[in-house]
Amino acid sequence: GATPAIDPSGQSKVSLVQEMASLEVALSPLCPPEAFHRSRAYAELRSLRRIMFTPTSDILVMDIGSAELADVRLSTLLLHVLGRSPDDRLCRPHEASGQSPLEFLRLADERSRKGDASPGAAVSRLFPRGTAVSSVESWLVTACAERAQTYLEGRATSSGTQSSTATASADSSAVQIAKWVAETCRAFAARRR
Repeated sequence: GATPAIDPSGQSKVSLVQEMASLEVALSPLCPPEAFHRSRAYAELRSLRRIMFTPTSDILVMDIGSAELADVRLSTLLLHVLGRSPDDRLCRPHEASGQSPLEFLRLADERSRKGDASPGAAVSRLFPRGTAVSSVESWLVTACAERAQTYLEGRATSSGTQSSTATASADSSAVQIAKWVAETCRAFAARRR
């Protein structure tokens, strides 16, 4: 079976939270504490650390504008939620393209600078013509939307039978994640019109 990037046992979460704390300590001498603690990046780091242990089912029902999520960029949240999928077919955009996260971000930056808003055709149903996408943030949201849409379309056309209750449960969780990502991206696109 597939192993989600954020394992349910919590061991990788603990390691990641420890690494985030180490990053915070390492960065603090590089800028004045008052500026660092007021920065958007610091607020996002702290918020992401808090949601690390929030069950996926709870994240999927949170309001994007809620206090828990207010400091987390939408692209960061979408990538985090996609990383929790138990189905490796619903992977993050850089994994689907076979690139490292850094390569993928470089490509996103290059394409957003050139005005290439869409990473693929499957997303056209989520982002109709005329939807302005001009930043790396928007490009990443679009890429996440494409992954979710592609996954849902693949699920609709496949006709496999479930081999076990555990497989059915993991499959259901992945579908919930994909639907949430697609719906969240539709709302994002609607606000940008």
